[in-house]
Amino acid sequence: MKFLCIIIWALCLPVTSAVAQSAESGSLEWVASTQALFAADRDLLDVKLSVDRMVDASTNPAAAKTLIDRMAADVKAMAGEGARSAEKLAALKRYLYEGGAWNGNRPFQYDLDDPLGETPANRLLQRYLTTRRGNCITMPILFLVLGQRLGLSMTLAEAPLHVFVKYTDDDGAVWNLEPTSGGGFTRDLW
Repeated sequence: MKFLCIIIWALCLPVTSAVAQSAESGSLEWVASTQALFAADRDLLDVKLSVDRMVDASTNPAAAKTLIDRMAADVKAMAGEGARSAEKLAALKRYLYEGGAWNGNRPFQYDLDDPLGETPANRLLQRYLTTRRGNCITMPILFLVLGQRLGLSMTLAEAPLHVFVKYTDDDGAVWNLEPTSGGGFTRDLW
């Protein structure tokens, strides 16, 4: 449930006037869709895309899910059959942050023009998938969603004005990963 709170916090953006009017008028549809975000069986990707759709009606969750599923399949193939978690993690980092045939030589990068995602559109996952320029919201979410689809034990963690990923390896050790910086390891102190 904590990850839902992080997502809701991270996406408290200026909303479209239609969503704002629905919320103000107490629209039962809006209330029900908001409450549905807290269902225990919700997948993080589904929650993120649902919130994005509430913020921007042009968001296409089905297209984003299809692309992410294809990306996960590509990373699995890169890691190889029977890969351990460290090998899957290495393949995930390579897929996202190194240029190659798998990503059209367009790696995903930190958006230095809007690093905090202050422009609401830059917090949308679909926009990150298209532009490949992300921030401390979109980058950890994509990293985690792909990692979980690979069978990696990951969760989101928050720091002041930042979200990162906690990863548990095959031996049970927990590591902080910084998706805004190539998925590298970082210390708790940082």
